[in-house]
Amino acid sequence: MGSLAFAFGAASGSSPVWDLHRLVAEANLLFMERAGGETDDVFAEPDGIVWKEVDPISGGLARWSCPRSSWMAFAEGTEPIERCEHHGLFRRWRDRRASSVE
Repeated sequence: MGSLAFAFGAASGSSPVWDLHRLVAEANLLFMERAGGETDDVFAEPDGIVWKEVDPISGGLARWSCPRSSWMAFAEGTEPIERCEHHGLFRRWRDRRASSVE
C-alpha cells in the first residue's frame, strides 16, 4: 500500500489535511462568535504549566547544538529533566571514535 503523497503527489496528497484544518478553524471562529466570546482573546494559561525547550528527536531538554527545538508546555512535574544526548560535539566525537574501534 503506497502513501497518499505517492499516490496523489505531495501537494495534492496534503490538500485534504489543510482543507480539514481550515474547516476546523472556521468552525471554531463561528462557535466563538455565536457563543459571544471574543475571537482574538488569548486564553489565560492555567496554574501548574511549565514551558521547556525540547529537542523533538530525543525528547530531552534542547542543547545549543540541537538543530531543531520547540517550546512545549508540560504539567508541572511531567517536564523532561534530562538533556538531549542525541546531539552535541562530544556525542559526535564519541560515536566516531567507537565506530573506528570496531
